[in-house]
Amino acid sequence: MEKYSVKFNRISVYGDADMIRYRIMLNQEIPGYRLNANNEIVKANVNYIDVVPNTLIAQVISCLPDLGAIHAYLTEKNLRGNGKRVGLDAAQLQVYLNDAEITLERTEFQPGEEYTTSDGEVRVHEYAGYNTVIAKINATESARRRIDRVVDTILLGGI
Repeated sequence: MEKYSVKFNRISVYGDADMIRYRIMLNQEIPGYRLNANNEIVKANVNYIDVVPNTLIAQVISCLPDLGAIHAYLTEKNLRGNGKRVGLDAAQLQVYLNDAEITLERTEFQPGEEYTTSDGEVRVHEYAGYNTVIAKINATESARRRIDRVVDTILLGGI
């Protein structure tokens, strides 16, 4: 496992309705994989990591627990209001993570290596890549004030 201290720049959203992905843009390059001009996956330095939204939200909440209260509030509010399970989204995460210092823990894997999904299903990696965990987030003071204001508003009766 390798550790990297980077700074969060922004989140991009890509994919389609069936598979949305978040691309977290970083302030510096780290080892990764990308497509070359021949559409081959090659090892290269990259200034981003790609993450499934639920994974990013879970990892961010583990580092900034008060965002869990905001996420739970939004999810319940949306379930009650429109029947959809929607909590924090990319735009909100962007506001809370802007300029945050982040510690990433990355473990490289190769094609053919087994892994276990969050549902306990054993699968095999099709391509080489990195498993990335956000181990620590040092949010800016501005972001911490925003989080505190939103949590206080929730506690006082909703936003």
